Amino acid sequence: MKVIKLCLVDYLFTPEDRFDTMNNDRPLGIPCIANSMPGLISKQVSTENLNSYVNIYNLIADAKRNEDITHILELGLSVNSYLDDGPMLKKLVETIVEYKNIHLLFSCGWDMYSSRVYNECESTYTPIHDRTKVIKQQLSSVNNKRLHFWLGNTTEVQIHKNAFPGADVQYYCVYPNRLISEHVKSKLKLYVAPGGEIYRRKIFVCLNNYEKEHRTAMVRFIRSQPKLMSQTYLSYLKPHDLDLCILADGDHVQHQIGDWQDIIHTDVVDGCYTYIATETHWQQDFRFGHSVFPPKNNTPIFETSTEEWILHQMGMPFSGWISEKSLKSAYYELPLLSVGYAGSLQAFKDLGFKTFPEFFNETYDSTAHPGERMRMIQENISRLADLPIEQIHQLYHSEGVQAKLKHNKARFMALANTDPYLFVVKNTGRYEQMQEFYYS
Repeated sequence: MKVIKLCLVDYLFTPEDRFDTMNNDRPLGIPCIANSMPGLISKQVSTENLNSYVNIYNLIADAKRNEDITHILELGLSVNSYLDDGPMLKKLVETIVEYKNIHLLFSCGWDMYSSRVYNECESTYTPIHDRTKVIKQQLSSVNNKRLHFWLGNTTEVQIHKNAFPGADVQYYCVYPNRLISEHVKSKLKLYVAPGGEIYRRKIFVCLNNYEKEHRTAMVRFIRSQPKLMSQTYLSYLKPHDLDLCILADGDHVQHQIGDWQDIIHTDVVDGCYTYIATETHWQQDFRFGHSVFPPKNNTPIFETSTEEWILHQMGMPFSGWISEKSLKSAYYELPLLSVGYAGSLQAFKDLGFKTFPEFFNETYDSTAHPGERMRMIQENISRLADLPIEQIHQLYHSEGVQAKLKHNKARFMALANTDPYLFVVKNTGRYEQMQEFYYS
């Protein structure tokens, strides 16, 4: 019987190697403290499928003793793709290359940016740095069948499949099971949307945590119009401008965001028809290979421009990454308006979710100029706000919209239940609780 164990190390060779994937500005090297599936593995769940070691030499000693066990060493990828171009991975490969039952796992299920960094000059689309190419060179002596890439970015999944034929490359997103884990821990049942006999009180829900430029713009836009304020459940937990601080979904403790960010009060989602997700990122920063260059002449980011930049005309790839902010719209059965980088709605589609042109003009998603995109998003909101609530109710409960909402809910649950890390928690009480939740 084939046995597979996920392996974590405190550090690779010496204590100075102790890096955490949450530390975006870590020194050159490979992080080795896992942040995958928070609340499900490591110290929080006792499982026979997870081994912890002090360093790589302890792992090698165990691999020698247990040659029938596949030991998958979990590594990570930095948010900044430059930082993975260092000597640490090469040294690790040289150390473990002869031990064929030691595999390497590169996992990044959150904040997974493009591995390519492009020249800031608008006239060229040639990458000036390609992390995937660098890693491929460093891993050249390791058989691809010993390599695993679990990545939270649809574009990166395809790139790695092409770069590492025969390797285990699959989409992995930390958010679905993080959300479910929080629901299980809070003893909440699977969310079920109210039926069509109940009219909802508001049109929009827009929940914002930490300060971001596009979030501030959205909150100010909504608050500037009394009509929109009356039609929106609006939160802004930690703005720099404290006058913008507002809570719509309960009195949360700011420094305990991990305890509540994946759960929305049901009286909020039960009372609105659409979900405005202010995604983690907005401006396509060239350092992360997001593909779009900033406006000319230092135009302010949200200044309306008559120049409409269309991504497909630029010949550059989308990022392919979204967070729990958009994914929660699927779980809570609400049509999505994604206030994020150009292509963020397309990333939602690439994961198999349906979108809702019945509610929103989705051309905003392919408009690369940030000011023009924000204007189009605000036009979507204002247009919907002018419709009678009875019309929105009928549209929401129409057969086509309901079918897509149910599809999205099922797709969300499928992502959670096919999470590649689930093997780690099998035969545990937590796994049984999650299975009960999935199928409830």
